[in-house]
Amino acid sequence: MRLVFAIVFGLVLGGIIHIVTVLGLPRFAADDAFTRVAGYGPDYRFNPIPRPGSGTPTLPLLDPAFAQYVCRFDLEDGPVRIRGAMPDTFWTVAVFDGHGVNTYNLSDRSFGQKPLDILVADAEQIAQIRENPPADFNDLIIVDWKADDGFAVLRIFAPNTSDQRDADASIAKATCQTAPLG
Repeated sequence: MRLVFAIVFGLVLGGIIHIVTVLGLPRFAADDAFTRVAGYGPDYRFNPIPRPGSGTPTLPLLDPAFAQYVCRFDLEDGPVRIRGAMPDTFWTVAVFDGHGVNTYNLSDRSFGQKPLDILVADAEQIAQIRENPPADFNDLIIVDWKADDGFAVLRIFAPNTSDQRDADASIAKATCQTAPLG
């Protein structure tokens, strides 16, 4: 009986250790999402993500019908404001933490005819901004950020070459930069 108990206990303990290891491994990986998107260009600007099938290393599970751009940021440098006039087609913006977990997502339907305007800040930065808010503070979509670093991915529906050019022109005018604290 003791032998059976020891075997069952060993199997359960081994299973728990394996599950914890597999689920915890991404947290310890050197090539996490934040590091991977660094290869697409400098921080605090939207850099194009290569389309699948382009021959350039890209991110997994990308839809080839969308032009996709990424902007890395670190809130230790201050809050980040993401702005831009988007084309008249379907688009989304998603904000990911440094581990690649999607924590905030909006689409063109959320903005109507207004341009994209999002402020990503932690609770302390939001409190400082509210003390002396900018003139357009009430029009901002504020993302209360729980991490230090992250990245925003902007996806614009662009199934053909002319749509890709329109998407590139919109992104050329879009900004992703630190914002003053008041």
